[in-house]
Amino acid sequence: MAEKGEVVMSSAKKKKLTAKQMKFVLEYMIDLNATQAAIRAGYSEKSAAVQGWENLRKPQIQKELTKRINRLSIKSEISAESVLKRLNEVADRCLQAVEVYDRDGNPTGEYFFDASGANRALELLGKHLRLFIERQEVTMTLTLAKNFVGDICDMITRHVEDTETVDRLIEELRVMAQQEVE
Repeated sequence: MAEKGEVVMSSAKKKKLTAKQMKFVLEYMIDLNATQAAIRAGYSEKSAAVQGWENLRKPQIQKELTKRINRLSIKSEISAESVLKRLNEVADRCLQAVEVYDRDGNPTGEYFFDASGANRALELLGKHLRLFIERQEVTMTLTLAKNFVGDICDMITRHVEDTETVDRLIEELRVMAQQEVE
């Protein structure tokens, strides 16, 4: 392991990682928890959540993590395809109806299947296929919406030099806002 402050060369396009960043990568691979990895890598507990999040956004750290995850996937012979195949098999197996027998071994006419196992496997497959997109509804008061549109118009005015474009964008925003109100 590198000493404090020493620079470690990542094989991901030879971008330089500090020793602390490399320690973060190694710790992150343990449990995929950025906050805990940051703490174990030596970042302050107070700033660990932010540092972990920021580290995961750094391209050189992302490349190093991707490289290590791919290597681990090859080594363990686990791929997304194999996981999806097994999840499908689990769902199929859990959905197979098993005949229920009474104490004497006679069929009761009822059947049992593992609903919770089937539901979980199907949920994971559906999430992977993005069949279930979680959405949050956002509601605004009319006053808040008008203020929001006003703020956007101000920003456009400050950052766009062409007055014709500014006028067109502001008018489009006002029309859209009016349509939402109606």
